[in-house]
Amino acid sequence: MKKIIRLLIFLMIMVLASCGDEEPTTNGPTACFTTPSVITAGIAADFSSSCSENADSYAWDFGDGTAEHPLRPILPIPILQEVTIL
Repeated sequence: MKKIIRLLIFLMIMVLASCGDEEPTTNGPTACFTTPSVITAGIAADFSSSCSENADSYAWDFGDGTAEHPLRPILPIPILQEVTIL
């Protein structure tokens, strides 16, 4: 009986000792971007990644050999040319 009581006391001490301050959890980044509802050739398009969460930096690749790194890049849309956004 004494062994059971000692075991229970030991387990209670272990449980209480492990209930200290926990490190806060951080979420990884979540990518999100918005585009204009209408993109017209010859008029610059304003993109935004302000809906992204926990991002340290931004990188936009529009498939034309250039890269943008701002939160809200503005892309001039050429007349009669297909643009791929990656």
